[in-house]
Amino acid sequence: MKMSEKYPKYYKPVPKNTESLDVYAVCQMFPVDDATGCINHARKKLLVPGTRTGGKSALDDIREARDTLNRYLELHEKGAMDNEQIKAKLVSDTAVAECIAAKHAIYDKTKKEFDAKVDKAVASYMEEFNPAPPVFLSPPRNPKE
Repeated sequence: MKMSEKYPKYYKPVPKNTESLDVYAVCQMFPVDDATGCINHARKKLLVPGTRTGGKSALDDIREARDTLNRYLELHEKGAMDNEQIKAKLVSDTAVAECIAAKHAIYDKTKKEFDAKVDKAVASYMEEFNPAPPVFLSPPRNPKE
């Protein structure tokens, strides 16, 4: 008996015309119900420890995966939150973050408009009240020349 027949949940067909799979495709092929994102984060680190672009060693990635999984356990044990509660909290946190981002965008736009008005007023003032640039006479010639 083939291993894929014995343990079918551990084997997935590779999509046709696929030359390679990245970590995210593997996560999509083997989905988990995890609103926190902790499990996928840990899986990514464990699939390619020490080889990603962050410059971390394999041990660093494995430690971070462990820490992420410990955090997952804390969220589920301490708060006894199920995935639906976590999703609701994440949606709430996202809404707050979006409100803060919108506030910053309005502030940035207002600041840019204010700065532009100040720059225009300064330029206008400089045009009206700034005396002509000084005219410099040539320095005296050296009599020895």
